[in-house]
Amino acid sequence: MYVDALVLLADNPGGLLGVFLLLTQFPTKVHTLNRHDMNTLSQPRLAITVLMILVASFGTQAQSKNSPPVVRDGFWVIETTPKSHQCTVRFYTNEQKLIYQETMNRSLNIDRKQTRLQLNVALEQAMFVWNATHKVPTDRQWVAVRFER
Repeated sequence: MYVDALVLLADNPGGLLGVFLLLTQFPTKVHTLNRHDMNTLSQPRLAITVLMILVASFGTQAQSKNSPPVVRDGFWVIETTPKSHQCTVRFYTNEQKLIYQETMNRSLNIDRKQTRLQLNVALEQAMFVWNATHKVPTDRQWVAVRFER
């Protein structure tokens, strides 16, 4: 009965507070407790507390490891010419309107998380300028500056 209540409380927001309150309300014996009785009462509490901490830590790890970088508005496209290290980076709005374009003399590996993060930062910068002016900026080198060696 107590384990079912703990699982339900742990799955809900604010459930850890409920689990704490439930653990403090475990029935205890009214008669005088000896050393053996104290050990039998504290073992279930300890086991449930350890189980709760483990469940909470696994949930936290799962949320932090798989969170991809998210850009709210717009998207980017990278075009690389074959047999060359030159690439063109284009930023678009969600309505597929070109807001910025830049050609670089190097290739970009979009499989790298850091590359995607840097492109997203440059996209946010381009979106900010686009929302303020509604003009396509030229000669800004926002992407090249982020990938200087």
